Amino acid sequence: MLDSRIEKVDLALTEIAKDPSEKVALWQWACREMLHETLIGMHQLSHLAGISQQVANDWRAPVDVIAPEKP
Repeated sequence: MLDSRIEKVDLALTEIAKDPSEKVALWQWACREMLHETLIGMHQLSHLAGISQQVANDWRAPVDVIAPEKP
C-alpha cells in the first residue's frame, strides 16, 4: 500500500535540499519524526483503550534474544 503522504514529504524535501546527500539527511530526520509521532499516537491510544499499564508491563518484560537451537 502506497501512502501519498510519503510522496508529499519527498517533494518537500527535494525543494529544500538540492544535493542528494542533504536530502538523505533530511529523510533520516523525517523518519525519526514520523516514528516519534507514531509512538506518541500509540501511547495515547493505549490510555484511551485503558490498556496503558498492560502495554507498559509488556514493554518492560524480559525478552529472550538468543535464538533456540535447531534440532
